Amino acid sequence: MRMQVSRRVAHDLRNFLNVFSTVLQLAARSPAKRDTALGLASRQVADMATLVDEMVEYSKVLGDNSVLTVEPFDLIGLFDELMHSCRVSTEAKGLKLVGQLDPALAMVTSNRLKVKQVALNLLSNAIKYTSSGEILLSIASVPGDRWKLLVADTGVGIGTADQQRVFEEFERAADDDIPGAGLGLAIVKELSRTLEGQLRFESVKGHGSVFEVTFPLVLEPKSRPATSPAGV
Repeated sequence: MRMQVSRRVAHDLRNFLNVFSTVLQLAARSPAKRDTALGLASRQVADMATLVDEMVEYSKVLGDNSVLTVEPFDLIGLFDELMHSCRVSTEAKGLKLVGQLDPALAMVTSNRLKVKQVALNLLSNAIKYTSSGEILLSIASVPGDRWKLLVADTGVGIGTADQQRVFEEFERAADDDIPGAGLGLAIVKELSRTLEGQLRFESVKGHGSVFEVTFPLVLEPKSRPATSPAGV
């Protein structure tokens, strides 16, 4: 796992540094293109920040051995917060953000922060891999005292050959020009397990993806066992 992390980080940092080197050469050779060079440099900074944020978040998820705290919270409030959080990034890419909320749902008992992390990782992944069309966020009740969080997109989709490894660490569904460490869905998988969520997805390459997690309406608090990364 450590070797895999090292290789992945070294690969991404080398790409970032190569671009920085090009930017500096461009600015030195042609002062007229300095604004273009600064724009490229700013994008690299943002991409590096995304990489670091994903790795820090995943390390926190894996290292969290505390007792899982649960409390009643309002799904309507969470839904509104998620829609507000994602509206700017979807509009920036010219995407349509669609929200569907089951009026029969109100209060659930779970860990609100971890549920929010699951939703935001699914939404950010959908936005990242979608260049046109729409992003759907749906929260609905399902039979058996459970509720469902669903995120769908019209993005690049995931090919059949890649679907078995989509939740593994450092796996990417597209080319390296999309920023990130490939940890978003691994974080979703681990948090869903912690929250007793049942995770499934459907995807067709070139036609988008649908990710769905069903959670219990009432999650009982329990101690969370230590988790070791695969291969350790």
